[in-house]
Amino acid sequence: MARLRRSVEAVRAQHDDVELEVVCVVNRAGPLSAELADLEELDARVVSAGLNLGWAGGLAFARSLVDADLLWLVQDDMAPARTCLAELRRALDDDDGLAVVSPLVVTADGMVPPHSCGASIDDSGALTALIPAEATAVGDIHPQTWGDYVPSRGMLIRRQDWDAVGGMDPRYYPVLWADADLCAALNARGRRFAIATRAECQHQINGSLPGGLGPILHARNRELFLAKWRASAAALAVADPLRPSSVNDLDGVVDARLERQLLGVVAQSASDALLHVSRHLMAEVRAERTRANRAEQDAVELRATWSWRLTAPLRALARLGARDRR
Repeated sequence: MARLRRSVEAVRAQHDDVELEVVCVVNRAGPLSAELADLEELDARVVSAGLNLGWAGGLAFARSLVDADLLWLVQDDMAPARTCLAELRRALDDDDGLAVVSPLVVTADGMVPPHSCGASIDDSGALTALIPAEATAVGDIHPQTWGDYVPSRGMLIRRQDWDAVGGMDPRYYPVLWADADLCAALNARGRRFAIATRAECQHQINGSLPGGLGPILHARNRELFLAKWRASAAALAVADPLRPSSVNDLDGVVDARLERQLLGVVAQSASDALLHVSRHLMAEVRAERTRANRAEQDAVELRATWSWRLTAPLRALARLGARDRR
């Protein structure tokens, strides 16, 4: 809660002359707590989805509630600097060909973390030419080609470009690869994206995702991206349209303004993501059991060898020596 409040306060503290409407989508089940309701003191409209829509799904819900010319995507694990929005807007105003700009992540010591500005994506889904390659001083980050995507944290996008590609794809559940997919969709329409190097923010990278799940979900969502944009044979299993899901049992639980199509996609995506995680974890458990069984079998076979039997007196002497030393 403290992290979310810090983020909303940083948004409200922006030094910019734009009219700013702050909509905070709470991606969890149950009614709003008193702490969340208190965010309205900061002139923020707080809405509870009633379930976890994921990053892309939550943004789709927020978009349905506003009609601004520009959409600013702020996560609760980031805090924009006071001039961040003004610099993002300036970057868009200076280049009509840009659909999207994202800020620099800057640490307390004035460094931009490695791999925080984007990357290229090869045909196998591997991230290459990550920018920057290592921690780099802010002054040494210069405008350049940002690869195949820029990160979505703090991203500012023109509403018409967001709507033209249908926003972020909620199938990248709950997060990871949705920004790469959005940039690919914009690029397919001849629109560009960039880092606004004078816009800064702090960001706890992957702060909203349990650490152990990151690599598992990264692999799952990478396959979805490959199926959609690279036509990878290995990814065709996830390329099929989502199966329709019944969402009637969510009546009275979720916000009534949520579109049924979005709910169906999120429900199916959440199910698929959880199934993928479950299968991965079970495979790890089986592998660990196999390793343990193999080690036990190796020990049994070792004890059956002549070498083990012949060295038994030496092991007995070693145990006696250890007992005497105690």
